[in-house]
Amino acid sequence: MEVVYSFKDSFSTTFLAAILTNLFPIVVVLLVLFVHRKGKQTKQRIGKFAMIIVLLLCVVHFYVEVTQLYGLYKTEYKRVEGYVEQLAFYGENSLRGDSFVVDGVSFIIYPSANTYQVGYRKPKEDGGVITSNGQKVAIEYVFYEGKKENVIMKLEIADQSDVRHNTD
Repeated sequence: MEVVYSFKDSFSTTFLAAILTNLFPIVVVLLVLFVHRKGKQTKQRIGKFAMIIVLLLCVVHFYVEVTQLYGLYKTEYKRVEGYVEQLAFYGENSLRGDSFVVDGVSFIIYPSANTYQVGYRKPKEDGGVITSNGQKVAIEYVFYEGKKENVIMKLEIADQSDVRHNTD
């Protein structure tokens, strides 16, 4: 089987992106907070207090996101191996993304603009590799409590000669 996606292999890039996107608002808030502005003393105090609150929220969000990413990196994933069944492409029978089942475990691959920060995110319309029922796959996944769904952390695909054909 060929590995087409692995969160652990792309962790450093994902982690760096999370750091950069979360540090940007913190830097902006700090710059605004310490820039000298002319105005009434009361307005300056209220403005600085508001900026400190925003700064604290940004720092907390940063800490939570980085902690979650690192937690996913250290987590042992569940594994399922089998054939893709009940495949529904985004816009056909699935309202949110490409959905399918492997050995009784269901998955949804969300379009890039409408997805989690982590996990395999390439539906067929974006060049994804899950393209038909009967494909043999091995998937490592975690159950995401927030959405009550499984998130693909590693995806392996067998070559096209190993496809189960329906005899229905």
